[in-house]
Amino acid sequence: MAKEDAAVVEEEEGGGGGGGKKGLIITIVVAVLMLGIGAGGVWFVMSSKVDEMQMLIDDANSQLEQEMAPRREIKGDPWYMDFDPPLTVNISGDEVEHFLTVGITVLSYEKESFDALNNYRPMLRNSLVIMLGDAHYEDLLTPEGKERLRDLAKETIIGVLDDNEQLGDIAEVYFTKFLMQ
Repeated sequence: MAKEDAAVVEEEEGGGGGGGKKGLIITIVVAVLMLGIGAGGVWFVMSSKVDEMQMLIDDANSQLEQEMAPRREIKGDPWYMDFDPPLTVNISGDEVEHFLTVGITVLSYEKESFDALNNYRPMLRNSLVIMLGDAHYEDLLTPEGKERLRDLAKETIIGVLDDNEQLGDIAEVYFTKFLMQ
């Protein structure tokens, strides 16, 4: 009986050792599978985030391109109104009085604004003469001074139209003649 007990003990030990190897293999396989699943999950999440970020970058780039592109809006037919004859005013200088003669043309893309310009022409001429008379000779010697005067002319025209409750879509004001003496 002792021999049978020893054989049973050997079988149990041998069987337990083989089961231990199987358990270790199963544990390793499960660990590798878990690592693979984890890595796959991380890759899936990260790839979707990368795609999402790439879409945001593409949207931002296209918006930037649109904003940087020169704007070319179809505004309609241009309507030009000339202040004829040109406006002539006295302007002050450092030592002597000077004369300034300015030809002004106004551009609008709306017929209603063009009609308002024509209807209020005497008021507009009066306001422009007063505005031009405040100019100083030395300020108008530079291109920047002329541009400031042109901007003031545009503001004056828009102000007269606004004061008279007219819609004044004035696109631009041009000096078609500019003579100082």
